[in-house]
Amino acid sequence: MSAPTPLPPALADVLDDAIGAHRVVEREVSGNGGARAWWVRSGAGRFVVKVVGEHDSHRLDLTRTARAQHLAHQAGVPVPTVVRAVRGPGWTCLVTEHVDGIPWREARASLDDADVAAVHAALEDVVRRLRRVPFAGFGSLDDPRLDELDALREHARLRIADPAHARLAARVLDRESALFDRTDAVLVHDDLHHGNVLVRRSGDGWALAAVVDWDKAWSGPADADAARMAFWDDMPGQEDADDRRALVHQLLWCLEYPAATDRHRDDLRRLTRLLGAGPTQH
Repeated sequence: MSAPTPLPPALADVLDDAIGAHRVVEREVSGNGGARAWWVRSGAGRFVVKVVGEHDSHRLDLTRTARAQHLAHQAGVPVPTVVRAVRGPGWTCLVTEHVDGIPWREARASLDDADVAAVHAALEDVVRRLRRVPFAGFGSLDDPRLDELDALREHARLRIADPAHARLAARVLDRESALFDRTDAVLVHDDLHHGNVLVRRSGDGWALAAVVDWDKAWSGPADADAARMAFWDDMPGQEDADDRRALVHQLLWCLEYPAATDRHRDDLRRLTRLLGAGPTQH
């Protein structure tokens, strides 16, 4: 087994102060967008260290991630404890406590119906709690002052890299614009899928350990997380072909990613058909 990629030297002073100078990098793990992340152990415990450059493709800002986790924690959502969030020259860094748990996508297959129902109920409670974190407007947590439709357009512009996907997103939001003036602005995780949910044993069953990866969080529509969550296998909720707002939220999520699998291409075709938006144009 090869040695883990070392931490960037620029983080040395930050980490010395946050978790101690004597530390061991256990492994590098995947990060969202342009982020890099490591599991690190020191005398103070186990931690996740994440860093991203200021020019990453998704405009991530880990100090904003820390704020989202703080707001979620205040609302009663289980999240990793933030140890330090720092902005450096050309980068941001987030240090959180490591949460012992198994990704839901890995645990789900071995659990019985009662355990699945318990985790689903906990995730539905997460969404309810996030809806209790209000904002005066929509948009980035730094300055949420847009109306709902303009914020969705801006969010799509920042998140959707493929030109054909971006054109389809703009076309759908134009067609469905009348739908997007009916909800409150709340804290939205925006990436609530089965890889960002950690579970662990609790007594004779299983329980939600933490919701992780808040890098995409924003002040968004109150129904966005529930709609996107229902789109994923093994997550709570059911897709509703008559709920056009939900279909738009699901399509925008699909369009953020390359259609690299048959499943993804089928989802794109189905959603564009249900919305009457026509085929993706390259």
